[in-house]
Amino acid sequence: MRQKLITYIHNIATISVILLFLVFGWVFNNQTGWGIFYTFLFFLLFEAIQIIFPLHSLKTSFHEQFVRAEDDTEFLRVNIKGKQFLWFPRFTAQIYQKGNLCGEGKISSHNFKGRTSLKIYLYSIERGFYPSNTLVFLSNDYFLMWEKSRVLNQQTNLYVMPHKFKKEGLLIALAVEKIIKIPKQAASLDSYEFKRYRDYQGTDSIKSIDWKKTAKSSKLIVRENYPEQEPRNILIFWGENNVAFEYAVALFYSMYEEINQTAFEEFYLLGETSFHGPQIEKKWMAFLDPFEDFEQTNLLSSIKDRNVFLFSADDSPLQNQTISFLKQHNEVVRLSLKNYKQLSIISEHWTENINLGGQDER
Repeated sequence: MRQKLITYIHNIATISVILLFLVFGWVFNNQTGWGIFYTFLFFLLFEAIQIIFPLHSLKTSFHEQFVRAEDDTEFLRVNIKGKQFLWFPRFTAQIYQKGNLCGEGKISSHNFKGRTSLKIYLYSIERGFYPSNTLVFLSNDYFLMWEKSRVLNQQTNLYVMPHKFKKEGLLIALAVEKIIKIPKQAASLDSYEFKRYRDYQGTDSIKSIDWKKTAKSSKLIVRENYPEQEPRNILIFWGENNVAFEYAVALFYSMYEEINQTAFEEFYLLGETSFHGPQIEKKWMAFLDPFEDFEQTNLLSSIKDRNVFLFSADDSPLQNQTISFLKQHNEVVRLSLKNYKQLSIISEHWTENINLGGQDER
């Protein structure tokens, strides 16, 4: 609001000066009056030339970046290089994806030194992977009499991540951790499950010696424990095509960032292209697309004797078949989103509904 007011006052002042010089030249009708008027007019024309022509020499670049969808705090930093010019009243950069304006940035300073960095604030960009980005640069004067635009296609990877629902993600993570089976972490010898006492052997660690037992005996006694268990939990995102797919993706990744990730042996993202690994890579969340059909035996047949948590946007016959398939060799817990308002966590012995804050119907 303040910037608009300053611009408005500046425009009125500039027009007033032009009229004043014009009246001065007409009333006095001498070389001094007309000279002042034409000098000022020449300055305005020079301003227009400075605005229009340097755009032809602009070059832009930005590094591979990760941003979040539908988050007005996210911005894309773009490096701009061009021939040095003196002054421009307005300079705007815009980014378009799929033909839609999804971000805009302005240079506040009027002095351009040939190189500068510009923040383009993103406000409506969709989740996805964008290897090519359309940048539009606009330059014009205060009176909007002259305007020049330049369109540049930037071949740099832009990964747009799901929007983060911090509160909802934390609620889901806490609910899952109530029933998840997390292996004990060995902070000391006492945190391991005890197996037996035995005589010390040359290959044993000194730390394994039980000094209390040794003090009561004439030889070194070792406390032997069962090996530390590896996590046996699997987290699966079921990416079947659904009206709530994007919201489910955002909730799932919000939960993933809040949950104890070390409690899981592996993560699966089931989509048009599926991904799995001991951790979820950020790029996967940008690439993930919904599927129409899924052959579960190829990817999921190796999952046996595990606690499987399956996160989905809603129930479906295909999903029910997959759960029945997994239940042959695993314990399965379904985390199913309902009406954008609740997430139902269902297992054979435990059920809970989590209020997600009443999201609008989509």
